[in-house]
Amino acid sequence: MNRDNNHRLIVAVHSDIQTFYLTLHYCRERNNH
Repeated sequence: MNRDNNHRLIVAVHSDIQTFYLTLHYCRERNNH
């Protein structure tokens, strides 16, 4: 059970980081033009 909770937490954090980097990349692309 504890391991499953940790796995869910890792997936959630990874998803947040991915969203953050996509947003950052999108902002940089807009600033370049």
